[in-house]
Amino acid sequence: MKDSEIDWVGQIPENWEIKKLKFTTFHRAEKILNSNLPYVGLENIEPETGKLNSINHEMEDSDAKRFLKGDVLFGKLRPYLAKVLLCDFDGRCSGEFLVLEGKEYYPGFLQFLLLSDGFIKTVDSSTYGAKMPRAEWEFIGNMKLPVLPIDSQKYIFKFLSKKIDNIERNISLSRELIRLLKEKRRTTINELVTKGLDSNIPMKNSGIKWIGNIPHHWKCTRLKHFVQLISGFPFQSEEFYEGEDGIRLVRGDNVTEGKLRWGEKTRKWYKITEDLQEFNLKENDVLIGMDGSKVGKNYAIVTMEDLPALLVQRVARLRASKELKQKFLYYLIGNHSFPQYIDSVKTNVAVPHMSPNDIQNYFIPIPTQEEQEKISEFLDIETRKIDCQIKSNQELIEKLMEYRKSLIYALVTGKIDVKEEKKEITINDDRY
Repeated sequence: MKDSEIDWVGQIPENWEIKKLKFTTFHRAEKILNSNLPYVGLENIEPETGKLNSINHEMEDSDAKRFLKGDVLFGKLRPYLAKVLLCDFDGRCSGEFLVLEGKEYYPGFLQFLLLSDGFIKTVDSSTYGAKMPRAEWEFIGNMKLPVLPIDSQKYIFKFLSKKIDNIERNISLSRELIRLLKEKRRTTINELVTKGLDSNIPMKNSGIKWIGNIPHHWKCTRLKHFVQLISGFPFQSEEFYEGEDGIRLVRGDNVTEGKLRWGEKTRKWYKITEDLQEFNLKENDVLIGMDGSKVGKNYAIVTMEDLPALLVQRVARLRASKELKQKFLYYLIGNHSFPQYIDSVKTNVAVPHMSPNDIQNYFIPIPTQEEQEKISEFLDIETRKIDCQIKSNQELIEKLMEYRKSLIYALVTGKIDVKEEKKEITINDDRY
């Protein structure tokens, strides 16, 4: 091994070289107009995986570039998304791609090299523009990268492809299991809040198609008779507070399926003033996101760990009154019938949304308060089990994604020798 003199690359094998990307690739910048060739936009490529989701055959783009089979597309807009495609057909692409043909690189190896975490982070550090960060060929082309014999590149590509296919299969399985667990969670909630714990009790028709039959002694009425609902305050984004001691703001982005999420979605306000007291959240407040593609599915209950927090506009806060228990209210919003109802009343626009009136006019079954408490206690136990399984699979996905990153880095920088695997790998060079 020898020192590459590139921080993120580190040591490389003795027989590898270091060259600038502009000397090892051809930068194809040819524009193409009025073509019937398939079109690839940034939205068509999965982040980090290099997978093509779809193709647009009718897209008109005056800045479209030509690419050829075997070229590699690199998304220079928001490069941290790592949108890198190995093309297996001729076509057109958005002007936000760099189109690169490998002169000293095997196409598949070049894709993995450009997907490597160190490369992506270095490119991202060069971007300009706060809202639309963009990198340029002048910087990327001058980046120094490892160059190795083509045969070695082919072996690494085949080895990595095989390993990553296995990783992707496991990620897909975990994602499908998460989907099924979430469905099970909603089904379990729906069964209990509409049918109760006693399966032998006489039933009656609720008169509401998305609720169905309910126990004979339950009532069915609109939510507005049992809750106090307010929408949040219109905080100005340019005045968000950056200090560590700020008050967290609950925006639509923070309301997910069943709970609040923070992390990089966190925004803060400097303090709770007298005029904001109305929007100061409390433990067990039920929140509903009123905008977005998952409108009707994004709801949460506030925990002590979420506080202090203030409510932002387009998020509804519900507090139960009269005969309705707060925790039971949470489960009513988390069952199948609520998103089904919202689907029937939401506006059909680019960004679907609901109104406070839509929420208030939702019909709900009302058991006795004793039954509400027992149902809520039972669901606390059952949903906790399901949530643990969901969390376990989410953590597995994160570990697999991190492993994929580390594996790509190790192979394209020569940290792992694949000589032992060469006997098992058959090279098929006909695709490019």
